[in-house]
Amino acid sequence: MEIKVVFRGVEVGHIDFDIYYAIALFRKHGYGSFTIRSQCNFYDHFAVFKNEDTEKAIYLYPNRSCLKNNESTLTYDELLLIKYIIDNTKYEINKEEESE
Repeated sequence: MEIKVVFRGVEVGHIDFDIYYAIALFRKHGYGSFTIRSQCNFYDHFAVFKNEDTEKAIYLYPNRSCLKNNESTLTYDELLLIKYIIDNTKYEINKEEESE
C-alpha cells in the first residue's frame, strides 16, 4: 500500500508499506487490531497495531520511529519485529528542514 506523507500541506514523499505482511507479523505477537492511514502528516503516525487484551498499541511514524502507548517499553521481540518491518518498508521522503 502506498502511503502519502505530507508536510505543511505539501506532499513530500510516500511509503511503500506491505500491510498484509505487517499485519500477519503483528498478529503473531498478539496485536490483532490495526489502523493504517493512506495519508499522514510527517510527524503523525501512519499505522497503529493494538493488542485488545492488554490495551497496548504500537505506533509507526514516517521518520522510521515507533512508540508504544501506556508508558510501556518495547520487548526485545517487539523491537526485532519493528526493525524487520522498517527494514523491509521502502521510504521515499524528501523533507528538508528549514534553517533558522
